[in-house]
Amino acid sequence: MKFAHILKYFVIWQLALLLIASLSAKLLPLRGTFVGEGTAVYNTNPLLYRTFVGEGTAVYNTNPLLYSRANFDGFHYVRIAQRGYGYAQEAFFPLYPNLIRFFTTYLKNYVVSGLLISNLSFLVSLMFLVRIIKLDFSYLKAPAVIAILLLFPTSLYFGSVYTESLFLALVTGSFYFARTKKWWLAGILGALASYTRFVGIFLWPAIPVSWVSSFSLPFLLNGISKAVNSNTFFPFFSSLQDFLFT
Repeated sequence: MKFAHILKYFVIWQLALLLIASLSAKLLPLRGTFVGEGTAVYNTNPLLYRTFVGEGTAVYNTNPLLYSRANFDGFHYVRIAQRGYGYAQEAFFPLYPNLIRFFTTYLKNYVVSGLLISNLSFLVSLMFLVRIIKLDFSYLKAPAVIAILLLFPTSLYFGSVYTESLFLALVTGSFYFARTKKWWLAGILGALASYTRFVGIFLWPAIPVSWVSSFSLPFLLNGISKAVNSNTFFPFFSSLQDFLFT
């Protein structure tokens, strides 16, 4: 599956999201605040009930197709990128908002920066996913896997101001490089994944297990045998035994 095919799937998916967002903006009533109580509550205390961009529903209404992709968790990531961490935001890991802040230096819009990062990351994750599929299966299975991922109801988060797409890109990249025995790259991407979401820390046992499993059993047994029969092993073990048990 070539990049052009992946890009075609991605563009169709984006157009579908835009269509759904456009219809939703016209057919569903706006609940303009993060707390989900509508504009009436916002107007009672604009300083307390802010929208994700902190400017009220007026900003949302300027471009619902853009700003509708930065609600809920997106609110926090944009806020952290703008002002640093605030109350009850420690659950949101720093790599994504730091990237938003960096790109905003050039793009001048936090939401646009977040969307650019998310969508580029999702494209990268699709490429890694196809390469992982190729390692074990035929390329013919890749289109079905990509289509299932894109059709999954919550795939919209991959194209929003959320960490899902960045995390998926780092995880798939880490596993791909582990499978191809590029351990430094696998470790670096695994570390960045744990800097993006808490569950990224579980890559740390996964990558060493992949490293150990990359060796053949005779190779491992030979290494253990050499360690056991080495001249330095038994003196060390004997000293450790004396220290612990005498």
